[in-house]
Amino acid sequence: MATIRKRNERYQAQVRVAASPPLSRTFETRKEAVNWAKARELKADTRKFDGHMKAISRTTLYELLDRYEKEITPKKRGSWREVYAILALKRHRISVKTIADLTEADAAQYRDDRLNAVKESTVLRELALFRHSLETARRLWGVQISNNTFATVQSRN
Repeated sequence: MATIRKRNERYQAQVRVAASPPLSRTFETRKEAVNWAKARELKADTRKFDGHMKAISRTTLYELLDRYEKEITPKKRGSWREVYAILALKRHRISVKTIADLTEADAAQYRDDRLNAVKESTVLRELALFRHSLETARRLWGVQISNNTFATVQSRN
């Protein structure tokens, strides 16, 4: 969504798009500001947005879990258990997906695959670990994640 406002005899255009920080630029005329804002919104709609989407489109779940394991896990009690859970998560094929490409269907597929190998309680703990790692990335590390894919995935029952 674009906002145009007058500042010191010039016009500032600010564009806010989900999964990216706000962008702003100042112009001499209102028409230039409106045109720039429309162009930015169009790029965002067509996924050609060149702001901070590049970082999120390249960051894989594996990299996020790796950082989580190094920075967050050591501060927890029972961290050794979490290290083993993270290793299992990193071995799964979902870990090669980028954060931007993760879908609820991917999360549900992960859950179903893991339920064939381990008990439901283990899967729920792993899903909670995924949820927390994405929330940590969003809140502490400033990764622009529009929604937490694993927040809605629960057990099959």
